[in-house]
Amino acid sequence: MQRFLLSLFVALICLTPGDQLKAQWGLFTSLLSQTDSTTLQNFGANQSTLSTGFEIDHTMGNVVWGNLLDALDGSNPGGVLDQGYLDDLGAGYDLLTDKLPGLGLDQVDEDTLLGEAQNVLNIFNNNADSLGNILNTNGNDLSFDSTNWSLVILGFDGMADLQFGVLQDSFDMSMDAADPLGPHDLAELMGMLFSADIFPDLELAFGTQVLDLNYWEMPYHREAKLIRLGSVPRFQKGLIDKRDGIMRLPIEARWHVEASWTNDRQPTLADPDGKTSGREFNPLVLDGDFAMMAIPVVGRWGNTVFRMITSVGMEFGTYAPAHVEYAPPFTLPNRGFATGFGPQMGAGFAMVTGDLVIYTYGTMAHGEMFRTEQEYNFDSKYWNAGIRYGNVVNIRYRVGDISWQTHGNRTAKLRSEISVGIILSELHH
Repeated sequence: MQRFLLSLFVALICLTPGDQLKAQWGLFTSLLSQTDSTTLQNFGANQSTLSTGFEIDHTMGNVVWGNLLDALDGSNPGGVLDQGYLDDLGAGYDLLTDKLPGLGLDQVDEDTLLGEAQNVLNIFNNNADSLGNILNTNGNDLSFDSTNWSLVILGFDGMADLQFGVLQDSFDMSMDAADPLGPHDLAELMGMLFSADIFPDLELAFGTQVLDLNYWEMPYHREAKLIRLGSVPRFQKGLIDKRDGIMRLPIEARWHVEASWTNDRQPTLADPDGKTSGREFNPLVLDGDFAMMAIPVVGRWGNTVFRMITSVGMEFGTYAPAHVEYAPPFTLPNRGFATGFGPQMGAGFAMVTGDLVIYTYGTMAHGEMFRTEQEYNFDSKYWNAGIRYGNVVNIRYRVGDISWQTHGNRTAKLRSEISVGIILSELHH
């Protein structure tokens, strides 16, 4: 009976109206409008494929949450934020200025992206001391009694299906409203992503990745540094009871972009160990997403509120190394930065106890590759776990599998990723 009432409750709820929510769905439409007509059409087809095959075991959230706690027990879980790290970011900005003209953007849009990147880099430098020591100053606030703790939501799959149905309706309307003009008016888009009204909390984070990568028949292992920029969800929106008596589903948007890199050369046939002298900036994996999350309350225990998460959105992922030396002429056209893009779906749960927020969710994405001579699929599956305290700090752990090519010829297994973030109001425009 309880499961039936929960299902009936979810079936009656619909999207919350409001200026912020309209702006968030409007941003989704604006992002889709940055594509061309063929990409947008393929995006819709890939969404149908993804929704049919989407499957997430939400109890995996307990596993990645345990991994996050284990990482926090160690020293410097995100690595050391020193001058060398800042020098790397400067080299990364130089690489961006070199690569950006090859994307075919209008000059005003190039200037917008470079200006935004420079602004973020300046903010990072100005807050490096605080960010590098944030766990020393706020680590006690992240404590959580997790002894024998795990969370299982009864009826999860059934409730998820109903919520995805609600989200899909708005997803379809956002797609219908998109005008696929290709990249354009990036100043307006940046203004929305960095708007305090749309995304009240934004973070800058640094951290580390451990990856097993494969390029054709050349597997290799990398430990990399990373930088992350994005929103930090609050998972605290309540249900709103309007005059019509219908309870409306609370919605919160999220977005992020991040990049990882190494300071040594990527391996080639002539240099299988990838060893070199000197300091180099070598981008490894880049990714980002934008998603609309339904976050209804599914239970309470004392002062703790439990919420379920379902989400629809979009994702991109880039495998940066070129490996042009591997096996010419077969790989001669490969100039690196292989990028995939497609729809994303996710599910998980969150717990809110005062200023402490704990969240875990898994995502799947299915899409296509850009600028390839053959049609390759882009697929990913990630599990995320995070803990934030107030408007100060956000710690995130992630594992995943990504594929950019058939037969496992270009893949990445993310063994572990941890990022340490500081929530900064100066990131807002």
